[in-house]
Amino acid sequence: MYSGLAIFAAVSDVRRRTIPNYLNAVIALGGLVSVFALGGSAEALSAAGHFAVALAIGLGIYALGMWGGGDAKFYAASSAWLVLGELPRLIVGISLAGLLLVIVWFTVRRLSGKAVSRGKAGDLPYGVAIAAGGIVTMATSALTGAG
Repeated sequence: MYSGLAIFAAVSDVRRRTIPNYLNAVIALGGLVSVFALGGSAEALSAAGHFAVALAIGLGIYALGMWGGGDAKFYAASSAWLVLGELPRLIVGISLAGLLLVIVWFTVRRLSGKAVSRGKAGDLPYGVAIAAGGIVTMATSALTGAG
């Protein structure tokens, strides 16, 4: 379920440079319900704690002007699918996906003759990295039995 919602959020970010609030709410609630259903109340509380910490981190990154508000909310919503102990893995996953996204984004823009500029048209759709990092982190967590 997360993968489909995350891909939808990434596509929205690429097309409109926005991730709708309703979608972030659905992702967060879906994560908390899923964690509760699979792991019980203790894991759900841990996932809620992960959500709170991730929201604080995301809002800090937003305050520094490095992310949009939708990215901060999407990161926090995605974190609700994982217990707090998975925070470092999720950050690493999103960071590596972000590095790859930056390389591809700027390469494509250069090769297509588009200026690498600031402003809405030049904004990097970081929701793509959050989605990719989240999907990979959740898949590896499921395979290794973590989270």
